[in-house]
Amino acid sequence: MNSMRDDARRITPGALYQLAASFPMLRQAGLLFGIEIVSHALDYLFHIYVGRTLAPGSFAVFQSYSAVAMLFITLSGVLQPAVARYTAAPPAIDSGPVSPGAILRTYLWQGVAVGIAIGLLLYLAAPAVSRAILLPVAMLHLIAFMMPVAMARPVLLGLFQGQTRFGSYGGITLLYAVSRLSLVVAGLSVGGLAAGAQGAGGAGDPAAYWAAQTIPFSMVLAVTLGVFLARRELRQRGTLSWRISLQGWQLSLVALMIAAAFTALTGLDVVWVNRIMHSDVAGAYARALVLRRIVQFVPVVAGVVLLPRVASAYRGGQIAARPIALAIGVVLANGAALTVLYALLGGAIDRLAFGAGQDPPTTWLVGMAVAMTGYGLVLVWINVFIATRPLPFGYLLLAAAPLQIGLFLWLGRSPEAVVIILAATGWLLALAGAALYLFWLEPPTGHQSDS
Repeated sequence: MNSMRDDARRITPGALYQLAASFPMLRQAGLLFGIEIVSHALDYLFHIYVGRTLAPGSFAVFQSYSAVAMLFITLSGVLQPAVARYTAAPPAIDSGPVSPGAILRTYLWQGVAVGIAIGLLLYLAAPAVSRAILLPVAMLHLIAFMMPVAMARPVLLGLFQGQTRFGSYGGITLLYAVSRLSLVVAGLSVGGLAAGAQGAGGAGDPAAYWAAQTIPFSMVLAVTLGVFLARRELRQRGTLSWRISLQGWQLSLVALMIAAAFTALTGLDVVWVNRIMHSDVAGAYARALVLRRIVQFVPVVAGVVLLPRVASAYRGGQIAARPIALAIGVVLANGAALTVLYALLGGAIDRLAFGAGQDPPTTWLVGMAVAMTGYGLVLVWINVFIATRPLPFGYLLLAAAPLQIGLFLWLGRSPEAVVIILAATGWLLALAGAALYLFWLEPPTGHQSDS
């Protein structure tokens, strides 16, 4: 008995120390979570409102457009990891560390130039892409016009992430969500566009097209706010050499590969279902897709807070094991709670959100929650390896994306099969990331710390 009490006395101070040491990360995550939960609530209201307003066929096509737009938006975020990593751990030059302003200005203008080039290519290729994925050309043109500002926004977010200015970071995403919901309500309710919708889901459907336009409009407003919040850094002196800039672009190309693979792994299932299955089934799957995005909310926030801490520790010759373990625990707890919630109340939540209609089966919702928990862990590992050594995990993601598409082609003949394929690939990648971390990743100096 005395031995047990002695053990408890020794363990308790250590546990309290570990908990206290986690407070800075938890506080930062809490601030961002508070802002982002409002943003995500507004985002879900946007999708719920559009889902209740548009005809099922139109909503399925809009969700496909949204998935494609999110693919391009995610790809345009290629510079955010490099800017965040450089801001958190500035490259050293002869005159001292590079200023945040030099990092921001260099990548901001480079990003806008790349966005213009991508937008022009997409604009020219829109007819061929439209035939391949069955989306209206006009909707693809909206994505093309959006690309310059879509490339600028992640540079600003990367600055605030690296500086741990999560109030400014969250303000950009909050404005984007507020403006998108306001614009869609103004057009469909106040403007009466929904009354003329024929359910075609294309450019001839004014309701669906107006909902699509809210994404680029809101992106412009969010970037405008970001430039205002970064005005002090934009006035800072200093330059970023081409050598360091190119190193950042090398990291960005790896991040591009990772972002493309991750977005394909988590988004193309709805495009596949919409393409081969009945419109009612595709509409029900689209409703489930909106609900499953809730599972990704906490992992995204955890990853944003985690990356600068890992980058700073790694630059100092350490591996931030404690923040990584904390992020993994939060993601697992979040996924488990939402999986149980969907198992018990999934149908009721769907009907509350979307009203009458073809409900997605509870098995879909539970399976999607399990799948997105696995991908939440993948997000943790993405942020860990982007901040340290990203290539091996990037290659795994790149290999998994065509494998998943092949499984869709081979076995994805029902929504249940699609969900199983989604979950299997997510959890296999999560386990692969853990194996790389445990058996491969080492700090630059060869020693490890749990700071």
